[in-house]
Amino acid sequence: MLEAAFIVHLDDYHGFIVEKKFPESLTLTEKAINEIYFQHSTDSKTNLKFSEMDGRKVISFMDSNHPEWIICYIVSDEEYARAEAQTISGMSRLLLELLGSSPDTIDLQEIIEKRSVLPSVTEEQLMAEVFLTPSTALILERMQSQCVESAARLSIWLKNEIQSDTVNIRNAIQPLINSKIVKVEMIGKTKEMVFLVQDIFCYRAPPVDSITKVIEENPKLAEEYLAMVKAFYSPPPPDKGYNPTIAVDDPNSPIVEDREKIAKILTNRIHYTVLSAIRKSPLSLNQIAQNTSLPREVVEKSLLVLEADRIVSYFEGEDLWAVITNPLIEKFMPEYAIPIISHKLVDKEINNETASRYCQLLFETWSE
Repeated sequence: MLEAAFIVHLDDYHGFIVEKKFPESLTLTEKAINEIYFQHSTDSKTNLKFSEMDGRKVISFMDSNHPEWIICYIVSDEEYARAEAQTISGMSRLLLELLGSSPDTIDLQEIIEKRSVLPSVTEEQLMAEVFLTPSTALILERMQSQCVESAARLSIWLKNEIQSDTVNIRNAIQPLINSKIVKVEMIGKTKEMVFLVQDIFCYRAPPVDSITKVIEENPKLAEEYLAMVKAFYSPPPPDKGYNPTIAVDDPNSPIVEDREKIAKILTNRIHYTVLSAIRKSPLSLNQIAQNTSLPREVVEKSLLVLEADRIVSYFEGEDLWAVITNPLIEKFMPEYAIPIISHKLVDKEINNETASRYCQLLFETWSE
């Protein structure tokens, strides 16, 4: 079992600082903390490490995205820790998220007793990452028009587009690779090619599942709920409703701005966990906290952010939170690629091997 926990912060000026610990009576030595940190710094293959500290068994978690923090747990035995590795990783992800957004809400005892965790990143969240880096979003737009492009040519295009010679094409394209939107392969011995195998669409969908559930189970709330959703999508003139299917060329369009807002919500692990809990049915604050195993105060803060972004709304009479606009990122097959590839082949922009491999990649991606 988990007997204790503590959070260590590496400060450039003060060195190691124990920011949180449970129980408060827990004693720690700087030598032991140094040994834990050294183990992570010399082997970064895994986030979790097992060690002994002053005769106690410790499992520690360190993420390369947050190298200044170490989350540590004192456990009864190593066998238990290995069996609970997934839960311990989830708790550590939650603590790292809270340390960056609302450290005052951290209650180590509550998180350990509730086994509060943040799930690993979903496919939808990986796709949302694309819209948070301007250069990555630009590459996606380029690939939507070209479908297949040499990495070298794409790099030159991106540097000209953003007027910078320092842009790193590999860093810019990585979110597209992580989300499986593009694949990068060598064609021949020297030519590295980028293939668009999936396209994505980011928008706010009406909360159909949630509305259906309310109509079936709470007719009293249904009328108010439907009116609130309708006010967003189809307001009375002269106001204009939300229509993400209109073609947008202007980067200052409110649809483009809203897409970035949606992406920020989806990539925030706490907001995403809370949103996922109420996508299919309205719930009370306590129900959401119970279903997600997140601290109540954390859930409450997240709901207020989602409400400010017009994603959820509170129905005071029913003491329920419901999704008003459901932010989604969906993938689809880029069928428009076939005529583009045909033209590129006729114009000798690509060779037969590249065209053939592209068709094969599309088949492999969408026949699964």
